[in-house]
Amino acid sequence: METVGEVLEEPGQFVNDSLASHALAVAGLLQLSNSLSSSPRSAENPDPTIWFAPGKPNESVPFARMTISEALRRIVLDGPVQRQLGQQWLVFMYAAWEHEYRHRLARAHGVDHDSVIVPVFGDFRLLRHDILHCHGIATSEHAGACEVLRWFSVGDVIQLKADHYAEFVVSIPWAKMLAGPDAR
Repeated sequence: METVGEVLEEPGQFVNDSLASHALAVAGLLQLSNSLSSSPRSAENPDPTIWFAPGKPNESVPFARMTISEALRRIVLDGPVQRQLGQQWLVFMYAAWEHEYRHRLARAHGVDHDSVIVPVFGDFRLLRHDILHCHGIATSEHAGACEVLRWFSVGDVIQLKADHYAEFVVSIPWAKMLAGPDAR
């Protein structure tokens, strides 16, 4: 059986790696913006379509497309793509906690998983609900009920920023999770 310490090493690395991946993706948006802005255009087609497909051009079926101008509008700092990346990261992080790490931590402590209550991840559960069921708009019933991460007011678009990620990381109660649900 895993020890509590062994269990907690993995989500700590998972948080780090997922946030680093997210930061790299967001940084890539700036590079993509620079690349698209300087891409050659023709007088006949001043706003060409970008096709997204696996493999070589003209040899596979595209799965998405948009014009360069649309792509540039979507990848601006704090724009729709960055918002979606943040929302996807939050849902991904909560799923990893709820479906793997919480259960493993409970087993290591010898308790039922319902006994492992970590408010910051409870807040992610609430934010996840608004992302998936309320089109990413904060509601009073969910985002408004957060205990630790009071980031959004009712009606706000749930858009994660660098300060949110930093606050999340320092809000994870590693010592309390190590001590267990019965520790005071």
